[in-house]
Amino acid sequence: DRNEAGAHDGDELDGRVCRVFAGDLNPVSVEYLRRNAQLNGLASEVDIRCECARKAIRRVMRARLELHLARRRDAASNDAKLRAAALAAVHVTHVVMNFPAGAPEFLGGFRGVFASMSAAERLSAEELADLMPTVMCYCFARDDQGGSRQ
Repeated sequence: DRNEAGAHDGDELDGRVCRVFAGDLNPVSVEYLRRNAQLNGLASEVDIRCECARKAIRRVMRARLELHLARRRDAASNDAKLRAAALAAVHVTHVVMNFPAGAPEFLGGFRGVFASMSAAERLSAEELADLMPTVMCYCFARDDQGGSRQ
């Protein structure tokens, strides 16, 4: 059952759509990601690619920025339907980096992700806070005695 597996249907998400981006450099891992999404009935909600995490971070964040800028333009439009749709769009992005040996090494992929913006596109502090994701890294750390722990 999708809901028991942790996915949510539209009612539980109040009609909002969730999109998941998943990837790995290992083609075998990518194949299992696809199988898992299919088995859980989520194949259409998961964009699975075989690519480097840094490249994926930049691709997804740039696409998110472009969508935000288009919605900002629509919100300033004289067209009431465009303005209403743009203002109603709320997005929360989470990035889960499940790479125990080195997830923090990929955090640099977020640095400068919006640097190529023109002056007219500059983000306010509020916009930037809304666009930047909550990042969770799953990794290992050593305790004081030299053993490993999660």
